[in-house]
Amino acid sequence: MVWIVIGCNCLIALIALWLAWQLVKLRQILRGVSRALLNAERSTHRVLGGAPEVIIIGQRGVSSVRLQLPKWRRQQRNVRLF
Repeated sequence: MVWIVIGCNCLIALIALWLAWQLVKLRQILRGVSRALLNAERSTHRVLGGAPEVIIIGQRGVSSVRLQLPKWRRQQRNVRLF
């Protein structure tokens, strides 16, 4: 009877050891994924960090062109008539 208890305890210990090893491996994988995501976020921020200012400058340029468009059309008509 004692041998059965000892055998069960050893089996439980081996299962717990295997589970702990799997958790350690999972932790390493998750750490790698976390580092990759942080690096991707930093790279994306570096590339797109100035995008809002550039978009605003582009919008100003487009609105300026739209305001000047009627004047250019008038000049184009004058050139065609001339």
